[in-house]
Amino acid sequence: MFKNSYFLKFLSFGPLLFIPFMVGLLSFFYIQMYNKSFDLSLKELEKDMYEMEMSTSKDKISSVSDLIVYQKSITQEKLKSRVKERVDVAYDVANNIYSKYKDIKSKQEIQNITIASLETLAWNNGESYIFMLDFDGFYKLAPKHLKHLEGTCAINIQDATGKYTVKEEIELCEKDGGGFIWSTNPKSPDSAEHYTYIEYVKAFNHYNWYLGSGEYLDSAIKRTDEELIQTIAKINNIGNRYIFIVHKDEYILFQKEIPDHISKNISDFEKKYTRKAIAKIIMIMKENNSDFVSYNWVNLQTETIEEKLSYVMNVPGTDWIIGTGFYLKDIEQEIALKKSDMYRIYYEKSKKVIYFAVLIMIVTLFISYYVSAKIKQSFSRYERRIILKNLELEELNEELEEKVKDRTRELHKSEYDLKIKNDILEKLSRRDGLTDIANRRYFDESFEIKYKESLREQTSLVIIMIDIDCFKEYNDHYGHAEGDNVLKKVAKTLLHELKRPSDMVARYGGEEFVLLLKGVDIKGAKQVADSLLKAVTDLNIPHDYSIATNVVSISVGVSYTDGDGSIDKEALLKEADDALYEAKNSGRNKVVINNT
Repeated sequence: MFKNSYFLKFLSFGPLLFIPFMVGLLSFFYIQMYNKSFDLSLKELEKDMYEMEMSTSKDKISSVSDLIVYQKSITQEKLKSRVKERVDVAYDVANNIYSKYKDIKSKQEIQNITIASLETLAWNNGESYIFMLDFDGFYKLAPKHLKHLEGTCAINIQDATGKYTVKEEIELCEKDGGGFIWSTNPKSPDSAEHYTYIEYVKAFNHYNWYLGSGEYLDSAIKRTDEELIQTIAKINNIGNRYIFIVHKDEYILFQKEIPDHISKNISDFEKKYTRKAIAKIIMIMKENNSDFVSYNWVNLQTETIEEKLSYVMNVPGTDWIIGTGFYLKDIEQEIALKKSDMYRIYYEKSKKVIYFAVLIMIVTLFISYYVSAKIKQSFSRYERRIILKNLELEELNEELEEKVKDRTRELHKSEYDLKIKNDILEKLSRRDGLTDIANRRYFDESFEIKYKESLREQTSLVIIMIDIDCFKEYNDHYGHAEGDNVLKKVAKTLLHELKRPSDMVARYGGEEFVLLLKGVDIKGAKQVADSLLKAVTDLNIPHDYSIATNVVSISVGVSYTDGDGSIDKEALLKEADDALYEAKNSGRNKVVINNT
């Protein structure tokens, strides 16, 4: 009785103390958690700021690198377009002169007017000009350094490589009406250096003449470089987040902060910190294609030498190194400003939390009194019922948990068994049981896919058919067990010789194998075939009954398509088989390429 009375008093007054105490305790823990969260936010802020700046620098440089690579890749196309446009303009001038005077002036007068009108056209400081010849090779209009050839026959003129350029020009104009010709020439008669030169010629059929113009490739490259540097100078060079360009030969191509150092070698820099910084960037880029580099540099906003972190990258296919970065002090100042704002918000929110916690404690005092009374009234009535229900629920939960465990174990076992079976079926359906390389079925599937890819992407596709020489004689004299070993060794060797994951080797049937190569030209296909032939011979497996050699060897047939759809896949496979047949019939142990 005493115990029940004590318990009822506890139920009556306990909530009055317990609930406000718990509210206060939870409020305390909440404030502590909020403080820890705030400290963590401060640390994350600093980390995020640096990572954001580094990511921005990296994305910016990657985009500029892509721009440079693209512009470099279209240099020749732009050069061709530029040269052709000049010739078309000159052609229009000549054609207009002919149309204007053909009925009122003599042929000689029209020709003289035409030559005089085109003689003044020149580009690139005289490197590019308009020239005119007739179809017999006689110069009608020559550049300044070849003026002595006007009126003479130049049909036997050769460039630095021995190419008869005038003959090719005439042939191109007579056959196609004009086109492009590449040659190699000095920029002046006194120069010993030779440069690649592209010409565009066009027939002027009124007099069986043709006219043309050209430009040196290195001049076009320099022009592209200058245009790129001008473009980069305009890209997001705001404040200290500017882009700079350094040449691997240790001179600066573009740098906002030291324009007087452009095109100077670092050995000529007056300030030591600039020499050290550029030398460090070049050294690191010799070891890596891209990286973050820390060095000291002048901050234009503070006019002091500060530590700077830049992301630098080797531009693919060029001798350029591009980079951009930020001064660590700038980031520290930005972090300090953001922390100041966060502290202000933190103090304001902390006050609100404390006020709210006090209010909640007062309210809970009144609620606790009411709750205590209700608990006291209902406790006796529900105590037994709750106990019974709890027991029932515990038994039910235990039963359900056991059923769930049993079902989970069954599902795991079924999934594992199914995976094992699927793996076995997949391997059996695609692998050759003896050599453990792709079987003919898998080859046929892959051939169908890669042939369609070749047509869609217009890339080359190569089939290499291989047959082990005199394999029947080997089996007859050494036994089928040794023959199986030869098949395994040859298959392993062929697989080892393939260097790219996309290449495929499969057993085609018996002692025949087939290889599928995508994106390889005919020269590369020949190299692969020769390496396969040598690799099998180098196994030095004795074969005293071969008519080709005294070791196991192979015959190889190769077919090729450039993806233009001119040959279907069945014909491509047959061409490889025909080439293999020819290799076997012409002595074996050789490579034959089907050139049809």
